[in-house]
Amino acid sequence: MTAGEAPAVSGLLLLAGTPIGDVGDAPPRLARALVDADVVAAEDTRRLKRLTSALGITPRGKVISYHEHNEAERTPDLLAR
Repeated sequence: MTAGEAPAVSGLLLLAGTPIGDVGDAPPRLARALVDADVVAAEDTRRLKRLTSALGITPRGKVISYHEHNEAERTPDLLAR
């Protein structure tokens, strides 16, 4: 890498909270991030489905469950992506 050259990005992790109450409080950036993500790891995929439906979007990437009961199993695969 030379001076002034930006380092290559090998991955990006975006953590996003969901709105409490009115789904209309969800920022547009959340909807874009969910649509554009290669993988969406959700604690509760049923709630994610309700949220994306209310936002009128469909994630293009793979949706997986990720919670305290499977995090040890799923973490290595997520980090490898």
